[in-house]
Amino acid sequence: MINTITMSGNLIADCDQKSVKKREKNENFTIVNFTIAHNYQGREAEIIFMPVTVFGAYAEAIAQHLTKGKGVVVSGTLREDSFEDKNKKRQRKKWLEANSVQLC
Repeated sequence: MINTITMSGNLIADCDQKSVKKREKNENFTIVNFTIAHNYQGREAEIIFMPVTVFGAYAEAIAQHLTKGKGVVVSGTLREDSFEDKNKKRQRKKWLEANSVQLC
C-alpha cells in the first residue's frame, strides 16, 4: 500500500521546535511542528489546514527557515492518532510526517 502525500501551502505561524532526549544514547532528538494552509480549488474553494511534523537532524536543519507566511511544498506520510473510549476505537488527529520540505 502506498501512503505518500505532497502538499503545498503557507505556514500559518512560526514552527515549534522541541528537543527531546533519547533514552538509549542520551542524545538530543529534534522535533519540529508547524501547520500549513492549502488553498483547495474543488467544487467550492476552501482552505485546508494540515499539521506537519519533521523529525531528527533534518528538522533541526530547516527549523530556522520555517517562519509565518513562508511558502512550502511538503512530501511525506499521512499519520493518524487514535484512542479507545469505552471499548470503541476513535480517531483523533491526522497529520503529515514530512520526509521533504522545500521552501518556495
